[in-house]
Amino acid sequence: MRYGIMIMVYLALLWSEALPVVAPANGQCLEEVKAYIRRSMELSEPGPNKVYYLHLSMDNFPRNATESPQSMDIEVFRKDEALIYETKQVAVYKDSKDAFMVIHPLKRIVWEESNESFSDLKTTQIAEMQLTIIENSEVLSCTAIEREGRALKRMVLQPNEKIKEVFGAQKLTIDFDLLDELLKEVTIEFTAANKLKRQVISYHTYDYDYKERTIAASRDLIFTHEGALQPRLKGYSVIKN
Repeated sequence: MRYGIMIMVYLALLWSEALPVVAPANGQCLEEVKAYIRRSMELSEPGPNKVYYLHLSMDNFPRNATESPQSMDIEVFRKDEALIYETKQVAVYKDSKDAFMVIHPLKRIVWEESNESFSDLKTTQIAEMQLTIIENSEVLSCTAIEREGRALKRMVLQPNEKIKEVFGAQKLTIDFDLLDELLKEVTIEFTAANKLKRQVISYHTYDYDYKERTIAASRDLIFTHEGALQPRLKGYSVIKN
């Protein structure tokens, strides 16, 4: 449960930062796409005292036609050293002192007192995944399209056999909004060996100075000042590592 859900979050955040390798014929497109991605990357470098917010969703389409597609809504908040991921299934609250993973279906909270706790949710693992996929992919096409009245740039990448084997992805389609100059959607098509046929990651909102939520210390999001669990977490067990 813990790693299965979070690996999907890694993939979503990965594609908000990744830089693909392209053939010379796609050089102009690459430069445009780089500019859009640099703006998306601002989420990983929040300014002092600013709350950065990203809202995205994932739709997973099973290969077995008898299984129903599944959707996941994700909200990401960052301020200074604080980092929050929230879905209906799992939430992560992390700052320089504490890290909590709340697994709602199990009513369980994993607590680690370390500024390195769940560090793989941040730059290290994402960067490794980026480099692996990017350095082993080829851009097949880069075209201008229109969808719902918006002008988009679409880049199609084909991973090599190594990436297909490790990640199970055989084709990636990445759409950028030309007006907002931001990543809008990533479609991952998987190999026949994968239980998923396709995954669509849609990026709905980027806000680099979010005003609608203040970011409290991670411990205060879990416990009251008296040391009891917050009311919304009543009945949850706490595992302290």
